[in-house]
Amino acid sequence: MNKRYSRRDVLCALGVTAIGAPGSARAQEANYPNRPIRLIHAFPPGGPSDLVARLLAERMSATLGQSIVVENVTGAAGLIGTAAVARARNDGYTLGMLSSGPLTLTPQVRKDIPWQSIDDFVPVSLVAEVPLVLFTNPELGVNTVQDLVKLIKANPGKYSYGSDGVTSATHLAFEYFSQLNGGLDVRHVPYKGTAPMIMDVVSNNVQMGFAGINGPQAQAREGRLRLLGVTSRARARAIPQVPTMAEQGYETFTLSGLFSLFVPRGTPEPIVRILNDHARRALKDPGLIDRLQAAGIVAGGSTPEELKQTLASFTAIYRSIVERGDIKLD
Repeated sequence: MNKRYSRRDVLCALGVTAIGAPGSARAQEANYPNRPIRLIHAFPPGGPSDLVARLLAERMSATLGQSIVVENVTGAAGLIGTAAVARARNDGYTLGMLSSGPLTLTPQVRKDIPWQSIDDFVPVSLVAEVPLVLFTNPELGVNTVQDLVKLIKANPGKYSYGSDGVTSATHLAFEYFSQLNGGLDVRHVPYKGTAPMIMDVVSNNVQMGFAGINGPQAQAREGRLRLLGVTSRARARAIPQVPTMAEQGYETFTLSGLFSLFVPRGTPEPIVRILNDHARRALKDPGLIDRLQAAGIVAGGSTPEELKQTLASFTAIYRSIVERGDIKLD
């Protein structure tokens, strides 16, 4: 059933009465939403995160009673779309489904960020988690993460790992893995995307890497890759046979790609709460959960406060990885 939020509903959320509401609270006092909403997605159409954005928009539109139109604002590894959200009007009619990378990782390795700070964005809800999986070429003959570490340490400098690019999440995931093991002598080979990196692991041009779990699944089913560990907090429903990194002794290794809903700084608190309520309802929909699971994605759902804490934790971890590894963007 469609639900509109009246002036009274929003004022009650503010903790004030209609009589005592100040004139400056017009955005809070108006019916919300009373026109279509724009959802900026900072990556191209057709990818896994685009699927998440469109499924979320479809279900939130149904309960809010207004259409949510997904707009792909792409470029610069998500920076352009992210900046567009920061610059948008803070009236609740522009949302952003943004990756955690530009907010928590990119500021650690470059200074030309086109917004002032993460405080330019108000968190609404975690939308989806894309766990990473550590995988290898089967010719290595390893079956566990511990086996892989022993092999690398017994053969310093012999092996290589691939990533999506210098300072990408998959690069820093392996750097973190190396640091947790006291430093591993293995060469980094950056690629321009996940697909070519995976194919080079299949060809044994490089021997290992991290990727979103949907990337290497098909090759793993065919026996051309071996999956060793996932970075999610619990085993991924898409590959339940693969243990987590935490199960294998890496309790802090829960780095995953996060996609979350944000609004610009200054968006009224009652509107943030309304959006959070509808986002969390959408993310409990069994059909949405199943569609995401099939793509190797875990449906989210959080309070704004929980999302803020998660982003702060990721920022701290990435800062530590970058500083300890002296990692710089080429």
